[in-house]
Amino acid sequence: MLECLPLHYYGDPSVVKRLVVLVDVESSRRYTGHDTVAHAVLGLNRILRLNIWDTEEFLAAHPRFYVWSPRNQSRWVLHYLNSRGLEVRVAAGVGTEDLFFLVGSAVGRDPKAKDRLPARGAASGTDKQGA
Repeated sequence: MLECLPLHYYGDPSVVKRLVVLVDVESSRRYTGHDTVAHAVLGLNRILRLNIWDTEEFLAAHPRFYVWSPRNQSRWVLHYLNSRGLEVRVAAGVGTEDLFFLVGSAVGRDPKAKDRLPARGAASGTDKQGA
């Protein structure tokens, strides 16, 4: 989780407003064996004003979104999303370990449809997909 802090602090405001941190203390504990990071994020929010969402509320409001999973980070949220019956697919990789996942409902999905991240540096417009 701490890998995203520079993005929140130094990032372009138009990007930062779209960054979300999912926090679920119980699921974090269930999938990782601890809840230290979840509580640390909640504490940091008092200072940094991160865009924190409860996982259940976020899922109810966003049927399709991307998840960034940096290297050496617990991927508990991916296991949680998969256990909820959501389709979790690798959308792109950066370097050897940073991955972007596309998450959405597996029901009614057109297997021929292609989902992609916008090209790096793409101008805003119709080829831009939101999270």
